[in-house]
Amino acid sequence: MPSVVSLAELALFRRATLACAAAEQAGIPGGFQTREVDGLLIVAVGHPDLGFLSTVTGIAAPEAAGLVRLPDRLLAVKELDAPSDPVARVHEAEDEDVDAFARILLAGYEATGTIARFIEAGHRSEGVHNSLWWTEKRPSGQPR
Repeated sequence: MPSVVSLAELALFRRATLACAAAEQAGIPGGFQTREVDGLLIVAVGHPDLGFLSTVTGIAAPEAAGLVRLPDRLLAVKELDAPSDPVARVHEAEDEDVDAFARILLAGYEATGTIARFIEAGHRSEGVHNSLWWTEKRPSGQPR
């Protein structure tokens, strides 16, 4: 049975695959490739501003494969509790909410340029479920 970390790595890889396809469709330059090879999960991104997204996971001994091991990145898995605020509600962003979702998301990341375009393309792609936390009849994080 796969470990929780292996399952999380696979979920992140699948999300990266979706985001890379969305970035290509949005016309972001540089080239994006993802593939699974003999248990390896490979993400290759050609744009210099997005190079940090290039990864290989699923290998037990990277040095034996001629790879250089970098410091581990934080990966946390937590089941979320229900919101404690009885006035607030969380719902999936509908078509009319996606622009507000994108503004709040990019403001939270403080992302600009190519990184912002990549993040937004990934969150606007089909199959991605974006959620908004609503308080006082507006998405939380939006100016009053």
